[in-house]
Amino acid sequence: MKKRLDSFINSSIILSIILIMLGLFAVFMPNITLRTFSMFVSIYLMIHGIFLMVLNIRSRNLFFPIDTLVPGVLSLVLGIVLLIYPNTLNVIIPIVVGIFIILHSINYLCMVINFRKCLSIGNFIVSLLLVIFEFILGLIVLLNPMISAITMTMFVGSIMVIYSILNIIDMFIFKRNIRKRSKEFKEVIDEINHL
Repeated sequence: MKKRLDSFINSSIILSIILIMLGLFAVFMPNITLRTFSMFVSIYLMIHGIFLMVLNIRSRNLFFPIDTLVPGVLSLVLGIVLLIYPNTLNVIIPIVVGIFIILHSINYLCMVINFRKCLSIGNFIVSLLLVIFEFILGLIVLLNPMISAITMTMFVGSIMVIYSILNIIDMFIFKRNIRKRSKEFKEVIDEINHL
């Protein structure tokens, strides 16, 4: 049991160190990180597209043929486009995120207006300010997709680094507590054996 726990703790620490390195890479080299991510997505889409086309050809002999030719071709073409133009994904993701933030802020504004009678004047003003801030943030992300993509990459990288460092600290604390508890347990067993 102790060996399994030690193995789990060591694996978790190694994984955290790898995540720290990837996070630092994303923070200090966001352009290369985005390009690499785009390349992986394009390769995945191409493999997925080929798989769907092969599935379509092989299922023709079945009683209920599966029509996956069109999605397969679209996936393959999209993968090729992303491979040729890797910055496309860097623009698409922030645009989608920006639209989502704007739609969320509009939805939140409707909710604040509907519940204005339940809110105090102070809470209503704070809620309105938050809605305005969220809407402006959505517009910034939408109008500056490339800068937004770099900022998001750096932010995600920072979170990965912080999370991994905290996880390593937790694992060391956990390991120390296991050693302490196992010593206490061993002492109890020894006392029982002496009785």
